[in-house]
Amino acid sequence: MQNLKVSYINSLNELIKSSKCRHIIDKATEEATYGMSAEEFLSHFKPTIRFGASIGKAIGDKIGLKSKTGKILTISTYYLYVLLAVLCALAKQGFQIIEANETEHPKTCFLIAQIPSSPLTWEGQIYISILQQEKQHTITASVTFPGQLFAWGRGSRIIKRLFEDTDKHVKDFEAEAL
Repeated sequence: MQNLKVSYINSLNELIKSSKCRHIIDKATEEATYGMSAEEFLSHFKPTIRFGASIGKAIGDKIGLKSKTGKILTISTYYLYVLLAVLCALAKQGFQIIEANETEHPKTCFLIAQIPSSPLTWEGQIYISILQQEKQHTITASVTFPGQLFAWGRGSRIIKRLFEDTDKHVKDFEAEAL
């Protein structure tokens, strides 16, 4: 495994190419917990219920219903640690990244990940931005569930766990002096 020097990795693209970073993310993926999706749950019932649920989501989408939750976390450490920690936290929750972009001035990484449906919510998305400042980085996360007015606290729980896992991973990376 190649040595990872924080001073040499300055972007999402470089991080993804690093075999050591991919290995760290793979380890987080192994810890992923997957619940039962709404589709799996509803597959135990008659097809008319699934059809009805699909119609309900379609109507909710059409009239613009959505549940949205957002929070901000500030962490003082290397940009690489924050970025890698967020990727590990997303992997640990079993979310699939569907879009990733990075800008230079100011250095900001934007991530969008797919949240699988659950018995209480439709599938949704988590939007994350990581703004690099001197030695302090601001992570902004918001969760939306299109077609659904109430998420029953799921968005808040997802963001809380994302921030807790991110903080834990950052502390682990600092202890290991990556």
